[in-house]
Amino acid sequence: MTPGRERLPDLGWQVRILYRTPNVLLEEPFEAFVSVLCFMSGIPLVLGIVDAQSVEATLPHPLVAAWGVTLLVGSAATLAGLRLTHGTTNFHRVMTGRNLERFGLQCLTYAAALYAACIFVFIGKDGAVNGGILIAFALTCAAKVLVLSAGTRLLHKALIASVEAYDADK
Repeated sequence: MTPGRERLPDLGWQVRILYRTPNVLLEEPFEAFVSVLCFMSGIPLVLGIVDAQSVEATLPHPLVAAWGVTLLVGSAATLAGLRLTHGTTNFHRVMTGRNLERFGLQCLTYAAALYAACIFVFIGKDGAVNGGILIAFALTCAAKVLVLSAGTRLLHKALIASVEAYDADK
């Protein structure tokens, strides 16, 4: 065996799984899970595959397809933004990633709020639990959008202050 290439002890299958898991899933599990879930939910909506018992069955197909596209675009943008921001110190990548994540979460906020409204309008009080869960989801996404917006503003101000300090030193 060559020096420096000693065999590491077997740490178990759990450690091997964590080692191979993308960092974004470990660092932002909520956003990653919700984005994948919304992406998977958007596919049947865009393709027009809906259950006869669902709210989607009572809505016009163009509206359901637009809602599905919003879920697909929002979740894809959120995942892309998460991927861009993790593991980098490049300011441009961080800002682009945060803006993508914010845009994606805004799409998911609108999609969840509109779906909750449809539940309350078309199902009424029998859909209160499902509608309430979707409203909570929309509010959670909106709160994350506000956090990302504030963080982006702070990063931008820090960059401007850094550039001004650099220019003052010249």
